[in-house]
Parts: sequence; C-alpha cells; structure tokens
Amino acid sequence: MDKLFRIELVRSAFAKNGWSLEKTKYQFIFDKYCELIDLLNDQEFEIFILLTEQFTHRPFEFYPTMIEECLEKIDFEKYNKHTDVYVVPLSEPKDQKKALKSGDALAHPFCYQYLPMFLGREKNIELVPKANSLIPKQRSRNPGFFIFIDDFVGTGDTGNKAIGNFKGMVEKKGDSVIIISLTAMQAGISILSPLVDEFVCALILKKGVTDSTSIKNKREAFSVIDRIEKRLNNVGEMRYGYKKSEGLVSMTRTPDNTFPMFWWDKCADGKPWPAPFYR
Repeated sequence: MDKLFRIELVRSAFAKNGWSLEKTKYQFIFDKYCELIDLLNDQEFEIFILLTEQFTHRPFEFYPTMIEECLEKIDFEKYNKHTDVYVVPLSEPKDQKKALKSGDALAHPFCYQYLPMFLGREKNIELVPKANSLIPKQRSRNPGFFIFIDDFVGTGDTGNKAIGNFKGMVEKKGDSVIIISLTAMQAGISILSPLVDEFVCALILKKGVTDSTSIKNKREAFSVIDRIEKRLNNVGEMRYGYKKSEGLVSMTRTPDNTFPMFWWDKCADGKPWPAPFYR
C-alpha cells in the first residue's frame, strides 16, 4: 500500500477514536504516526492500525468526568457509619519516597473537590499522601472509610503491595476499604477486588490481542508484533507490555503495560523510535 493510502488509514483510525486533528496534541500524535509509516512494512502497519483502533487515550482533561462516573457507582450509604474518611494514593511504600506519581496528583482534587459532593460536608475527609503515616494513630483513631485512588491499574502488582502494606501496618477492625481507579485492566481488577470491600472504575480494559474481536489470527499478530519489538532497544521484560499485559492505553502518562511500540523511544541501533505516546 502506498504512503497516501496509509495516511488515510491513520486518519480513519483517529476519526474512529474521536481524536480530532484540530487539537494540537492529536496533530502531534498524527505526525508521529506519519513518521512510523516509513518504518513499517504493510503487515506491520496493518497490525499497528488495528491496535490503534482499540487504543484508549484519556489525558487529564478526561479525569473530572471519569471521577464523577466512579463516584456515581458507589452506594455511599454502605459506608455511612464512618465519620472519618481517608483518601490515599494507591502506591506501594517504596514509591511514597519518590516524586509525585499520577495517583498522587489525582488524589488532591478528588479529595477536596469531588468527594465532598457525594459524601456531604459532615464527614471528616483527610488526604493521606502516605498510608504509613497513620501507623501512630492506629490504636487511637476510630474505624474509618479508606479510599485508595489511582488513574490506572494494570497487573495489580502495585495495588497488591499497597493494600498488603495497609492491611499489615495500618488497618484496624471495622475499617472499610475501597479502590477507585479511573481505568483498569481486567487482570488487575481480578487480583485486587478480593482484597477490598469494593473496586470501582470508569473504564475496564482488556488485552489488546488476546481479547480482541477485530484481530482474528492472533498467532500471526503476535509474530508481527515480535518483529517490531525486536527493532526496539532492549525491550526485555516489557515485551507486549509489562508482564505481557497487552495494554492499549495512555493516561496523563502511558503505563508500561502498553505495547512498547506505542511509547518506546529508541531503536536497537540507537536511532530514535517515533513513539506516538510518552511515558
């Protein structure tokens, strides 16, 4: 297929996803796709377009609507017995000493702007950047309602460590614990749901190839993806995304669960790879 036809296929995929080229960010992404056109053969390009048509892009401007969608799904009457409400970023203890992650940035507006509209002003709502900071209060505090918040859950590894740490170090009898994630992969939901009273998300994501209805020959698709990923620099354990997540999603940042061809920045020969999305 010639270059002009490929460009039209890219335009069609963008239109299908609602990615308006009148917006600067999508024009930038479109330009990256046009660069990729010259690097992919017909078979590789076809798979790239099929994956793009399934791609979920939810940058920060989508967050307010998604927060409200999540909150609308919760029956807060079940947790009305609690006066004290704690909002905690869903991060494992080792990450709490690092720079802010997307869940940390989300927690503040969630806690002070959106949650009070659903809980009422009579509740004591507190943002707790580090769950372990409540350890000294474990005996003296009343049982509380804990809301762990993040914009994305992938394999559930981070959430599993965060909730495990909470249960071992902070939780006391009578606490209620839920997780709110704006988007989540089904694998992560399955891991975390049994650990908490409720897992809520606005959008559930499936594996990009394994669960795809538009990709019929999955063995061939993985073979083509293998060829593309071998041209990237040292993908290693990120093959098909972290722990083979087969993710097709970008939020404020692109999670490493997403197929690396969408966010990896360097080829095996050291030349730049024109990834449409960034981590």
